[in-house]
Amino acid sequence: MTDRSAFIRPSNMGAIELCHGKPLMEWRAVTMVPAIEQMSRPAAEQGTQGHTVVAQTLALTYQQPGGWTLPEDALNQMSMAMSKLEDWTKDAVRRCVAYAVALVDQAMGQGWRITIQIEMHLSGKGVNIERGGTADLIILCHDAETDEIVHVIVADWKLGWLDQGHAADHLQLGTYAVMAWDKYKPRQGVTVHLAQGRRQEFSSAHYTASAIEAVRQRIQTAVTEAWQDEPEVRADIDACRYCRALPFCRTAREHIMHAADQLALFGEAVTDRIQLAKDAAMARRFAEDAREVAKLWSTQNQAAVSEEASRG
Repeated sequence: MTDRSAFIRPSNMGAIELCHGKPLMEWRAVTMVPAIEQMSRPAAEQGTQGHTVVAQTLALTYQQPGGWTLPEDALNQMSMAMSKLEDWTKDAVRRCVAYAVALVDQAMGQGWRITIQIEMHLSGKGVNIERGGTADLIILCHDAETDEIVHVIVADWKLGWLDQGHAADHLQLGTYAVMAWDKYKPRQGVTVHLAQGRRQEFSSAHYTASAIEAVRQRIQTAVTEAWQDEPEVRADIDACRYCRALPFCRTAREHIMHAADQLALFGEAVTDRIQLAKDAAMARRFAEDAREVAKLWSTQNQAAVSEEASRG
């Protein structure tokens, strides 16, 4: 059985539910062209750097030996890292930090003793995700007298332009909710928060015991399907947008070609405009990724030829 476990993770769960073949396809793609993992997208790099700044700012605020620091002072200490971010990323970082501070203040205001965990790894054993996942922020709410963990708050930062929807429909956050439930067994459940800093959109959803088991079943079903010998591959922009295998995917290519043929034959119907926009986005991403892969492949082959020539 191929080791596709690196591609079965919480951040991929929404896409995997749409396309069960995504992990296997990605594993095959990076095995065939290892340089794919070097492909960079400026927006994604900004998001990664922004996540780091949020995490380090919160660590300076809440996890220093001498006690808590004012968030404004913590952000000032991060000025060097902030200077490397684009303006929109800086704004998104500040909003996510402010949201985290508000969550902490709200939890304390309810009389709980709290424990703050930043970039906390959670086991995926309960949902068959071998490598588990890392939550951006976890707030454990303890009973002030018994120290029992009564409630768990999980927050995830999204710093890009893409609309991630509502927390209640976000399967990555649902996965974190199950993992947090399994780890902490909170009596009052788990609340997840989706903080879309750039879009200035913030939402939350609460998971009770029954809701946890329902989403657990969804995740386990998707993971089981993904581990089939030849899982079903489906073309959908929400599954394909960040898929490393997109330039090699016959299903996606056929979907794009079919959409182009339909448009040529029948024209654009008003009712089809949403789907047409999705298909156009997929075609654009397909072309962009194929171009980048071609460059990487060419560079890789040239390097191999030069090395062979030097040996000769």
